[in-house]
Amino acid sequence: MSDQGALGEKRELAAKVLRDVLERMGVDAEVSAFDDGERIILDAHGSESGLVIGKKGATLDALQYLVSRIVFKKPGEAATLVVDAEGYRGRGRTRWRIWRGGWLRRWCGPDVRFR
Repeated sequence: MSDQGALGEKRELAAKVLRDVLERMGVDAEVSAFDDGERIILDAHGSESGLVIGKKGATLDALQYLVSRIVFKKPGEAATLVVDAEGYRGRGRTRWRIWRGGWLRRWCGPDVRFR
């Protein structure tokens, strides 16, 4: 079996595990699963996504750890698995970049360019 096929199977298993965990938590959310060849990305979305995120993303971190441990049982088998809700993890990085940019411009001047 190819690595891509194995990753696809793990992606589907991870999505099923996350759906089951959310159902047991009593959270009504849809789960979308994607992979980019190197990592598996699970996105939970629904009216109760705030419960999935938790305080400062703590629940997301716990779900990510739990799902990863269930799906990748053998040492060295693990691919990167990311659990997100409504794009929360991406918004955090964007807020950080905006804050960092404002801070750098105040200290270094308006002509500073960065990525």
